[in-house]
Amino acid sequence: MTLYLPTERLHGVALPVSIVASEPVEIPRVRPDSGPEAVLAALASETLGAEMRELDDTAALRSERDVPADAAQGVDVAHRQVEYFVPIPDSTPDQYLAFSFSATPEDLPPLPTPRRKRPLMSDGTLWSADLGAPLHIDTDADPGLWGYLHLQIDKRTFKEWLDPHLTGLAAIHNIELTRKLRRFHKTFYEQTLVILREKFQADEAFIYHPVPLTYMPLVMHATRIQCEAPDAASCEGISAPAVPHPDIPEWQQRTGSIAFASPHLGEDGVRVTRSYPADSTIMMTSVTYHWHTPPGIPDVCLRGHHDDPEVIAAAMEALDDFARTLRLPGTPH
Repeated sequence: MTLYLPTERLHGVALPVSIVASEPVEIPRVRPDSGPEAVLAALASETLGAEMRELDDTAALRSERDVPADAAQGVDVAHRQVEYFVPIPDSTPDQYLAFSFSATPEDLPPLPTPRRKRPLMSDGTLWSADLGAPLHIDTDADPGLWGYLHLQIDKRTFKEWLDPHLTGLAAIHNIELTRKLRRFHKTFYEQTLVILREKFQADEAFIYHPVPLTYMPLVMHATRIQCEAPDAASCEGISAPAVPHPDIPEWQQRTGSIAFASPHLGEDGVRVTRSYPADSTIMMTSVTYHWHTPPGIPDVCLRGHHDDPEVIAAAMEALDDFARTLRLPGTPH
């Protein structure tokens, strides 16, 4: 690790700043055929205020936060911290460098609400070999309310899908599709595709159309889970969504759980709603459905989240109706 400190005054002022550069860190790939972008996307989904950047044509992750003084943690002075996480080009195995800039915040403007920028899509083909095959988790939901989000898609097909998708929603909601809105949704879906594929390994994803374009889209993703538990009482998938997040104080979390039967997936189901702070200004709300199925049939988990609790509250009835339409093709109802 290397520490850099200013050696000259700027306009007669000694700057209270520092830069720390880490030693190279080796991080395994998310999948054997994925690159550093998938690692950065996974980190971005877990890092508050993180956004993708390019440094000398290399993908990088940037985050910014205010660190309060905490003598118990060895932080004597409150400061602003900006970090960059950068892959070392052509390193084998993949290695990364971290650069951290710190400055006292007295003369710095307050941080804006973190924007969730999204990584650029790869130019390579992201479609799997079973393009056009039947869905692993199917639905007969109203296509006027729900749309299918292809998790495996190439850059050209993504553009061909995105343009009419946004244009159609803009017409439905009578909203002008500005360049800013188009760019926001493009980057949102680009990162969402990467995160759902690489981190969550979701089977399918669906978009709730009634959410206006001026809000973050509401995307629900469904995943098949192999569970050997003999019954719902011993199924971790049933109990896990209600377990408090270990990194968030329990008093800041609100969790509600109800039994939730499905005409296609069985009686052993649960719906868990959870509200928790993403930062000092954003309260995230997540909805998770999980059904424990008979032996030989995979469990099904449906989940999604939004940064506006009112969106989830307004959509809850539609979410429940949609959840009841999910089914596993080829299995008895």
